[in-house]
Amino acid sequence: MPNTQPGQPVLLHQDVTQTEATLASWTEPSAKQVVLQQLPLSYVIAATAVLTVILVFLGWLMDDFNFYGGALVMLMAGVAVTVQHRQPPRERTVIITTQNVQIGRRTYPLNTLAGFWLEQAGEVIAVNIEPKKASMLPINLLYPSVNAQEARAAFAQVMPELEPRATSTTDSLSRYIRL
Repeated sequence: MPNTQPGQPVLLHQDVTQTEATLASWTEPSAKQVVLQQLPLSYVIAATAVLTVILVFLGWLMDDFNFYGGALVMLMAGVAVTVQHRQPPRERTVIITTQNVQIGRRTYPLNTLAGFWLEQAGEVIAVNIEPKKASMLPINLLYPSVNAQEARAAFAQVMPELEPRATSTTDSLSRYIRL
């Protein structure tokens, strides 16, 4: 029975705080740019303008409003590519600690992650992290080294390695254009 004299605090339990140690950290390498982003911006603007004018002309010639809708979609696509072209490539900092994995501004507690697997992605290693919740999307990271053992050692300290999953075409494409 704890000491319950008036004016003295009662110690019911003791909080043990774990210090969070950083095991690894890096900045993801810049991903390859899409073919459209490698073209000069003037080519993209010119192609958008020419295709939009052709669609408007065909809409006027055939008296069909569907072509005007196509011209509007073409114009919006050209604006989206132009805006994306002007932005610098995104770089994310990855920090692995004893309690969580931080990717950019997002933090994932280790108890929400099931494990990881590695894939060779050109000149870098792709690290895929599988969440425990089915509602969460898998997390894809680029490890800056071609040494798979180095990447494996960094992640194996905090989560188990899983069997590689089949990579869908959508995943490969999103990794290529860094969505």
